[in-house]
Amino acid sequence: MIATRNSSRTEPFDAVKRPTGMDVQSRTAVCLLSLALVACGSSDPVSEPSDSGSTSPPPAGSDGSTTAPPAETLAEQMAGRWYVVAVDGVAVDPTRGDFWSFRGTDTALGISGFDGCNNISTIDEPGAAYASIVDGHLENLELVGTERGCEDGISGPSPRDGAEVTVSDDGTLLTLAGPSATIELSRTPPGTG
Repeated sequence: MIATRNSSRTEPFDAVKRPTGMDVQSRTAVCLLSLALVACGSSDPVSEPSDSGSTSPPPAGSDGSTTAPPAETLAEQMAGRWYVVAVDGVAVDPTRGDFWSFRGTDTALGISGFDGCNNISTIDEPGAAYASIVDGHLENLELVGTERGCEDGISGPSPRDGAEVTVSDDGTLLTLAGPSATIELSRTPPGTG
């Protein structure tokens, strides 16, 4: 659940009317923290030097058979930036700039992003319970966010505790289904593909 000062009123897609009132220092601190979190969530691969193009075979098991490399975890498949493209099958306005970034592991998942009005992120403090993925579902997900006065009073969708997470076979579509909406995200920003 997103921490807000006025969370008693909900709108479609669990949007929350948010009051204005953050002072300049608080806004600056939240912006700097958000930039730091997004920078930490970068998924740019680091290339290792190759040794003359040769590849080594998978390691041999005790019986002499070869073993396949371990499959990617769901968190590894989700790593990086994703753009919200639809909620319950309805396209999201691409000019809002909604995106989510994922980093970490299935047992310690960090999330940050922008919902078209406010920045959101998991609580990354010492002693805080980490969000995780268990049996394909988000668990222990607690988000905090800025409380900007949104032009229309409604912020966009955000990840929810209990949502079922799936990544398409080609790795280009991420879907979070439930508990209150189905949200589709793409690796490609809307309107560029």
